[in-house]
Amino acid sequence: MRIPSNVSVDAPMMGNGFTGVAIGGRPEKQTFYLARNDFLRLKSSYNESFPAVLGKMEIEMPGLSGASYHVEQHLYNAKTVASFGSEGQETVFSSFVAAADYIMFIHITTTGETGLNGNATLQLPGKPFHGQ
Repeated sequence: MRIPSNVSVDAPMMGNGFTGVAIGGRPEKQTFYLARNDFLRLKSSYNESFPAVLGKMEIEMPGLSGASYHVEQHLYNAKTVASFGSEGQETVFSSFVAAADYIMFIHITTTGETGLNGNATLQLPGKPFHGQ
């Protein structure tokens, strides 16, 4: 809930030493905040320097509004798995950052009798990219 933040991030985090990603938001609007670990917001006062967010990937799935959720981070394979449940349906986001590249993977699966529609938006400095 408190992300982005200028103090310790209260969110699941992924990364590879160069790229940092923090995950936040409600089930119906998952947000992946993208940062570089060597790109900092610097300020001369105490405790005012931190990694700067370079962009964010928002995945909106209105059908998940009010869903239950559970997030696990698997340290062995560096995956973050978020499960969302709603009315006999489960949606799972499995994500990780590649170890040696600037690539983030997000795999979304849905089980149940009905499908879910959604939108993905990549917001970087400048105009956002919209996809479905």
